[in-house]
Amino acid sequence: MISTFADLAQLVEKGGINKIIRSNSTPERTLHIFACDCAERILQKRQEKGQKIDFRLWKAIKYKRRWLAKEISDKKLESVRSGIQDVWDPSWVIPWNALRAFGKDAAFSISSIAAQDANWSEEEWEWQRNRLTELINQQSQFIQQWQQDGEEKLFE
Repeated sequence: MISTFADLAQLVEKGGINKIIRSNSTPERTLHIFACDCAERILQKRQEKGQKIDFRLWKAIKYKRRWLAKEISDKKLESVRSGIQDVWDPSWVIPWNALRAFGKDAAFSISSIAAQDANWSEEEWEWQRNRLTELINQQSQFIQQWQQDGEEKLFE
């Protein structure tokens, strides 16, 4: 059973990336950030191979990050997601999936696309495991710091 962030990180390190993504234990925000990171990595790798990537695809991922920072509304994000379907670029599906409303869906679909793009290489899975572990650990540290700060203020 997954009950702590340490349990999550340990499961990811063992290779259970899809279990973590599909679990109800991983915070939505973490999954959204992971999806954005994977999407940017895919676009970058495709660009390095000589594929021209439409600038609007990069911009769409930036909008998702702005949404995570609560700088734009759900409606604006959905508008951006709908708009990139009109981009004549075979990579349009990458940010479109990253902009999904539910973190599980975004992270799972992008993780799978990234692995497929890399011919299911161990290197890609390793990167994904490391990145998701890092994000989970960051979330855990943030919560611990918040709890500590909150407790200290109680005793002031």
